[in-house]
Amino acid sequence: MSSTADDWCDAIVKSLPNIRVLSLSFCSLVGPICPSLSNLHSLTVINLQGNFFTHAFPEFFMGFLNLSVLNLAETNIQGLFPHRTFQSKALRVLDLSGNQDLSGHMPNFSNASSLEAMMVDGTKFSFAKPGSYSNFKYLKTLSLDVNSVPVEPQSSLGILRSVQHLELSQMGSATDLGPILSLIFSQTSLSSVAKLKSLRSLTLTGCNDIRPVLFDNLVGLTNLDITSCNFNGPIPSAIGNLTNLKSLKINGCEFLGSIPSSVGNLRNLRNLEISGFTEYSGVLAGSSSPIPASIGNLSNLERLDINCCGFSGPIPDEVGLLKKLTILRIGFCSLLSGRIPNSIVNLTRLIDLDLSYNLLNGKIVYLYSLMNDFRVN
Repeated sequence: MSSTADDWCDAIVKSLPNIRVLSLSFCSLVGPICPSLSNLHSLTVINLQGNFFTHAFPEFFMGFLNLSVLNLAETNIQGLFPHRTFQSKALRVLDLSGNQDLSGHMPNFSNASSLEAMMVDGTKFSFAKPGSYSNFKYLKTLSLDVNSVPVEPQSSLGILRSVQHLELSQMGSATDLGPILSLIFSQTSLSSVAKLKSLRSLTLTGCNDIRPVLFDNLVGLTNLDITSCNFNGPIPSAIGNLTNLKSLKINGCEFLGSIPSSVGNLRNLRNLEISGFTEYSGVLAGSSSPIPASIGNLSNLERLDINCCGFSGPIPDEVGLLKKLTILRIGFCSLLSGRIPNSIVNLTRLIDLDLSYNLLNGKIVYLYSLMNDFRVN
């Protein structure tokens, strides 16, 4: 099948007129997507992710009555998105992410929409009007750029009622994510924080200011991922309020000080990852206890990964209380003083220990026979 637009489109239409699933992701196809595909009325799934079309969004896709999945992520489609409504009431997944030259208002859906997942991050979409998406009764996953988020908090609330997985990113410097997040999540802006109880997973990327109010209100979160953000100070101690968290990741962020002792309240944590870049992390050198002793309270922790944070000071003995740990990585932290805790020998489930690129002293006893991966430099 040729990668030229007419050839691959016409070949499918001619040979497979009743095809229901068209999945050709990352096949080096080029565009435009030809109108001949409009004859494939039986299509329920269209997945063309990762090809290179560089033309306008094929408007005829919006007329397919049986369509349930449309994935055109990272396909370089561009121009204005059509101002019309998707006809399919069965559409569950729409992914247009990663098309930086695609602009216009957010897609329209009927009142009977069964949409469950919409990913439009990495585009130039904007909301048409406040409250225009309050009919998303079944939406569980939403991924978008902060520049698309309306300033009016009530219009945001309409989207968030049923959302369980939310990803917000900041593309460029036009808008500061911090104030908008405060509008969405603060008690003063919303009639009731209870309306956000469905939110389980929150991913924030590229934001300029992390506000403590996030950690006060989103107590139902089980997964929190903060990447390439700026705390403008220490990691807020209010993070200890998120007691339902099972995974906490803070990667590539700038913050001052050490890990707050309140992290010991997160007794449901299975995964804790905090990393940055040694030369950029901004962590204060000379912290007496960069890793708090309260970390020993995390009895369900299976992975502890603290890397490239520029910390100085000892590793607390309480690490040895984490009996379920299989991965312990505290590397590239420039720990300038302290000994390797003898209590590490109690971690009998370890399969990966990495204490490399620190200035630690002491002995590691009886560990070599317990682990598959063992690095101490």
